[in-house]
Order: sequence, then structure tokens, then C-alpha cells
Amino acid sequence: MAFAAAHVVCDPLVESGSASPAHLDWEATLVYRHYLWSLGFSVAEAMDTAQRGMGLDWEMSKELIRQSVAEAQASGAGIACGAGTDQLAPSAHVTLADVQAAYEEQCSFIEGEGALCVSIKRHPTCRSGFYVDPSFFLYQHQSGRGVLELAQEVFAHGWISPKSGNPKVLVFEISSTRALRERVIPFFERYVVPFSCKRVTFERFREIVGMMSRKEHLTPTGLARIVEKAYAMNPDSKGKARARPLEEVLARILRGHTSDIPASG
Repeated sequence: MAFAAAHVVCDPLVESGSASPAHLDWEATLVYRHYLWSLGFSVAEAMDTAQRGMGLDWEMSKELIRQSVAEAQASGAGIACGAGTDQLAPSAHVTLADVQAAYEEQCSFIEGEGALCVSIKRHPTCRSGFYVDPSFFLYQHQSGRGVLELAQEVFAHGWISPKSGNPKVLVFEISSTRALRERVIPFFERYVVPFSCKRVTFERFREIVGMMSRKEHLTPTGLARIVEKAYAMNPDSKGKARARPLEEVLARILRGHTSDIPASG
């Protein structure tokens, strides 16, 4: 596998200097990454060649990582992201512990780009008509299977399978409520949440898993509360909307009817 350390594209219409944050042309920057992927390269993202330390600070690097990882996942392309210590201000008082903590912060952010998801799935045999399916998953191109196998080793749970409709992309998934509660959530609490912009999403996910562990989803009112929390995850997301409006799902759960399977005989 060959990696291309990609440059970023500055916005030529915004005035900036060496002491001010970089202003990127995001569309051109991402188009260039797709061009590299089309040539068969994987992308080495947020490296020194992307002007790290020369206008591209850690905050801007995080946004670059977020956008490039999302594009790579959607395209089934390869990507690796650089971790450094450039959020540390130069000082004679910086200690080895400070440097180690800075590396851990950046690595935790990069590894934290996996997804927490709570699906609301329709099922005709369920009394409420729906069931809740929380899960944690990571995507990688098939050439990056080793990354998913490492995640499987770290969590000691989950499985790897081809993504539906795109066999070149592999998915590592954990959907066991117990494994989510005992392995995934503690990992996020220690390594991801302290540095993540997805804290609200995580907190709602943790609440849902806790409610399901207490069997609250087995009552109509409990299931309705879980569904409301699931719909409140990712409030600022511009991604794909839920298939059904919240009001429709809640009305079906709380109407008190039996399953949608017609009685026989």
C-alpha cells in the first residue's frame, strides 16, 4: 500500500499571515484527496506536508481529519492520520509527561472517529412495532483489515464483515448491549470523550445503553423515552435523516396495540 502525504489548498480570497490561522478551500482540498484515491493511493492526512506547524494548527488539523475521514469512509478509501504535539506552546518548562499527554490527546481524537449509532428498526412481531439496536462500528477499506482486527483485539468482542453494497469496505461492529456497556463506553470515557467534539452524542448513547441494561426498553413508556434520546443524538448532523418522523414512531409504540401480524385461525 502506498500513502500520499497530501497538501491542503489555501483559500486565495481570504487574507492571512504567518501568525494567523490557516483558511482552507475545503472543496478543493477534498477534491485533491479524491484525485489521489483515484490513482490508487491511500492518503496520509494531517502530516507536516499539510503545513502542520506552518499555519495549520491543531484545531484546523482536527477539522481536516474529520472531513477527510468522512470522505474516506464514504468512498471506501484508505487513510492514515498524523499525530503530533503541535498543540503545546513552545516553552522551556514543557516536560516529557506534557509531550506524552499531547500525543495521547491527538491519538485519542484520531481513533475516536468511529461511530456510535442507535437504530430504530421496524419489526412486525414486536408488540410496539419497533425495536432499538445500539451499536459501535468502524469502517476500513479491505486493505486496512489489520486496523479492524486490532480494534477487535482491543475490545475482545465484535465481528468484521463486508459493508452491504460495497464489498471492498469492511465494517467492525459491536452491538451486544453488555459489550457496549463494559468495553466500548469505558474506552470512550477514558480515551475519546475528554478530547471529542461528540460529547453530547456519547452521553445520549451511554444513557440509552444504561436504560436498555435496566430493561426499560421492554415497556412502552421506557421504549418511547429511549427513542426520543436516539432521535436527539447528533442534533447538528447534516447527514441522512431518520426514515420515519419521531411522532410516527412514538404513536405506534404508545398506542397499546399488539403486533402487526394478523391473528390466524
